[in-house]
Amino acid sequence: VAGYIRGDDIERIFLSGQSQRIKSELYRVIDSSDVLLQVLDARDPMGTRSPHVEKYLSTNCQHKHLVLVLNKIDLVPTWCTKRWLKILSKQYP
Repeated sequence: VAGYIRGDDIERIFLSGQSQRIKSELYRVIDSSDVLLQVLDARDPMGTRSPHVEKYLSTNCQHKHLVLVLNKIDLVPTWCTKRWLKILSKQYP
């Protein structure tokens, strides 16, 4: 099989299986936890969120608590941090 698959494709196939293992491990950790911390980069909070995990929690695990942690706030202006806190606090008070 390796003779017919190029180097980039082998990497993609490997990562597909690897990501499936990571995903199943993630859901095992979620199921065994009561509180989950989601660490967001203050430079791009929406880009570092995990909507799949948030949806899973809201549909399957309403009893679990999700805490959003805004990290690297020293790298953005104070007004920007305050605005993100206001936006994120509306979704997860």
